[in-house]
Amino acid sequence: MASTLATALLCSLFLLNSPVTAQESINVGFGSPAKEPARPGGPGATTATKDFRWKNPFTSSGDGSAAAASSGILLKPSCSATRSFKAHQYLLDDLKEAPPLGLGPYADRLKTFFQGREYPGSWDGLDPHGYDRNVVLMEWDDVPGAVRAWIDEQAQQKKKEKEKTDDEEKKKAEKKKEDRSGKGLFAVYRKARAPKDHKVVIFAPGAIYETLPLWVAKDSDCKSMCPFPSPRSRSATFDGIMLSKRTCLEDTLLDLSKYTPEVGDGAVVGWVTEHTTPSRAKQEREMQFTIRVERLNLAEAVPESSSSKVRDEL
Repeated sequence: MASTLATALLCSLFLLNSPVTAQESINVGFGSPAKEPARPGGPGATTATKDFRWKNPFTSSGDGSAAAASSGILLKPSCSATRSFKAHQYLLDDLKEAPPLGLGPYADRLKTFFQGREYPGSWDGLDPHGYDRNVVLMEWDDVPGAVRAWIDEQAQQKKKEKEKTDDEEKKKAEKKKEDRSGKGLFAVYRKARAPKDHKVVIFAPGAIYETLPLWVAKDSDCKSMCPFPSPRSRSATFDGIMLSKRTCLEDTLLDLSKYTPEVGDGAVVGWVTEHTTPSRAKQEREMQFTIRVERLNLAEAVPESSSSKVRDEL
C-alpha cells in the first residue's frame, strides 16, 4: 500500500492540485497482477497547460507551410529533419514504485527538483492533472549531444544565479524568469544500480519543446553559411580547420534564436508528431516519440489582384 509520505510527495510534485481522497493506491510491483493501479482522487480534468506557448505548425499537407492571409505571403519548408527516440514513460502514480515500473530510486530527489514548479505539459501541451500526469525517463547517452550541452549549460546558469540571489523577492523574480527560460526542466541523475558514468534524464513531455531543433540537428540538411570575421574574408578557422566560404556550413538548428512558436520567413518550427503509449495493462513503460523540425522560408508573394480575383470567384 502506498504510504502517506508517498501521497504527500506526489501532491507536492509539479503543484499537484487534484483532490486526493483517503483511498490508497494499489502497489503494482514485480509479480503483481497486470492491472491498472487505482489512483487516489481518480483522473483529473484535462486542461490546457499554463504558459505552454508552443503550437503544432504542421498542416494536413504534412509540412509547416502556411499562408499569411493579411499579407499574401506564402511560406514553404526549405529543409526539414525528423528523428525518433526511445524512452520510458511513467505516471506520477508510479513515482514510488521500484524499477522498471516506477521511479523509486529518484523519487526524493525529484521532489526537491520539481517542487513548486508548474507542470510543463504533456506531449500535446495539455495537462491531465493529478496522478495521470506523465514523466519521461531516457538514458543520458541516448539524448543528442547538443541537448545534453544545453541542459548542462542551463544547470550551470541556475547554480550561479542561486548563489547571487539572497533577497526573497529577488528569488521569486528569478524563479519566474527561470520558468520562462526553461531552466530546471530536466533532472539528470546517476542511474540506479549502474556504473558511475551511467546517467538518466527525467522530464515532463512538454519540457522537450524548449529544445526540439537540438534533438534533430545532427546529420540534418538545415545548413547555412558560417559567419566570417569580415565581409572580405575568404576563409576562416573552425575547430582548427581552415575552411573557405564555399565549404563552411553551420547547422541552422543549433541556433535556438531562430526557433519560434510562430510561422514566418526564416523561422524554425517543430512538433512531436508521433508518440506511442505504453501498455500499462501489460506492465510496460517503454515508448517512442518522433520529432519533426522545419525551417520555413518565403516562397512567393501573391499579387493583390490575383488574391482579389480568387475571392471574387468564391
